[in-house]
Amino acid sequence: STSTMGGTNCPDAATSGFFNKLSFGWMNGVVRKARTGDVDVHELPLPTLQTADVAYEQFQVNWEASVKAGQPNLRKVLWRTFGRDLMLAGIFKLLWSVCVITGA
Repeated sequence: STSTMGGTNCPDAATSGFFNKLSFGWMNGVVRKARTGDVDVHELPLPTLQTADVAYEQFQVNWEASVKAGQPNLRKVLWRTFGRDLMLAGIFKLLWSVCVITGA
């Protein structure tokens, strides 16, 4: 899928091919537009699953389930909603730190 950006089509990062993801080719339209002027935040090709609306909906569903169970706990709901992504980011950060420290 593509998002319209200033009259040009910019491929969505989530649906781009492997090479485009690896080379950040999906950002070419944004970079081209940024060189000629300002880029509005609404013009950035953010994958639909990473928008604030989707994150809020996921949180809301988990929060309502927690309240319905009679045990609302913000920390547990946040972990249930975002924990996997945060854990994955933490693992990559740890790997990066080990590589930097060891000089790899």
